[in-house]
Amino acid sequence: MNTPGTNPFSLRFFSQLLSAGDFPAALELISSSQQLLFSELSGVSSLVPTGRWLGETKGLIEQTMATELLETALGYEITAGAPVYPTEVKTVCH
Repeated sequence: MNTPGTNPFSLRFFSQLLSAGDFPAALELISSSQQLLFSELSGVSSLVPTGRWLGETKGLIEQTMATELLETALGYEITAGAPVYPTEVKTVCH
């Protein structure tokens, strides 16, 4: 998770948020960083890759959150495929 022109301390904090599954806090950090990049730091060309990285990372986090929500709603992991029998209908045959 390293990109040119970024502060290693900030990346470490960001990584900790993601590792803890605190996606809303990570998205808030990205949003505030993007606001800073597009306003006060808009003329700093060396930060352009950082802006791209933030946008890509935001998209990945949103995709992860959507997948987790869908898996929770469905009751199974999407990558494992749908269960043969829904979990509510499983019965034991004697």
